[in-house]
Amino acid sequence: MGTAIKQHYVPQFYLRNFGIGGSIALYNIERRLFVTGASIKGECQRRRMYDFDKDLESSFATLEGPASAVIKGVIENGLLPKPRSRDLFRLLVFVVSLWSRTPAAGREISTIATQTARAFFKNLPGIPDHVKESVDKVEFKPKHPIGVSIGLATENIPYLLDLGCLIIKNESEIEFITSDAPVVFFNQWCQDVTERGTKGFIQSGLQIFLPLSPRFLVLFYDRSVYKVGKRSENPVVVNKDEDVDRINSLQLLTVERKLYYSGELKTKSRIERLPIERRRTRSDAVVTRRAIDRSGDSTLIHTYDRPPPIKLTVSFIRIIRRKRRVPINERVLSRREGAEVLLKVLEYPSGNKYDAFSGPREWRVIDD
Repeated sequence: MGTAIKQHYVPQFYLRNFGIGGSIALYNIERRLFVTGASIKGECQRRRMYDFDKDLESSFATLEGPASAVIKGVIENGLLPKPRSRDLFRLLVFVVSLWSRTPAAGREISTIATQTARAFFKNLPGIPDHVKESVDKVEFKPKHPIGVSIGLATENIPYLLDLGCLIIKNESEIEFITSDAPVVFFNQWCQDVTERGTKGFIQSGLQIFLPLSPRFLVLFYDRSVYKVGKRSENPVVVNKDEDVDRINSLQLLTVERKLYYSGELKTKSRIERLPIERRRTRSDAVVTRRAIDRSGDSTLIHTYDRPPPIKLTVSFIRIIRRKRRVPINERVLSRREGAEVLLKVLEYPSGNKYDAFSGPREWRVIDD
């Protein structure tokens, strides 16, 4: 069988969970236009997007089959797969794969590459000023940025295995929405940090949100930092409209062009009230600065996500009391204990790519 010409970066089975039959309602942010009855077949797809790897499309299909069955079970029964089960691992792999395979992910990789290369060349000794100025006009892109994103995400999935996982059941009067880049990495514990990334795979406080349908959402989270819902509650029931509004607003941190929903009128009215002016794409969030370590002997080019323009406060997620006492500057250096253990188990010999994770190190941003 030949490779499909039109390749979906958000699977059709996933969008159908928010639609009716083969259609779905959407809001085009750039055009400020609501559309009802859009064909799911024509959404979230690009021509020959994955042709750089002839096996990639079939690999996605192999992943999506079991994942769709797991998600169907969640929607029908409200139940999460058993801890440490194969189905729960499939769900995690699907979520990370979906996060890494979108055009938004590819643009983020290209932005990181371009900003890092520009900072490197501009700080080389002996570079004339007119050359430094021209560097800002040059873009440095990997040949296949989405391939880089998928590769990095796939290699690092094991470092997420310590995260807790819960299903959030929405019993409010409005629905969950989704988007063309629906997976959101977040960190409430570190959301006030300003000069360092806080959403790395081994970072303490990490949260991963993915709406599964208008009434269900899956949350992966750091159990040492957060209490979610009531003790032993799964699914966690949410019945406050404002909580759902705040969860929906997280889509503005990743969306490229379109928000999707079922077409329900009250939900449409809440989309109209979202703080669209705070929307940013993943590539918009990238910041590149020079930094120096505490000893003053080493400098690096530091690339990270700028602080989110949207703060998350919901009634069903609480930061553990002892974690609230940790100073902001210490939170950003903290790594999850479970991820640290996995890091040691999976550690490669010196010189391997995983050396970048070895030991926390304090860096101070240099104002150029």
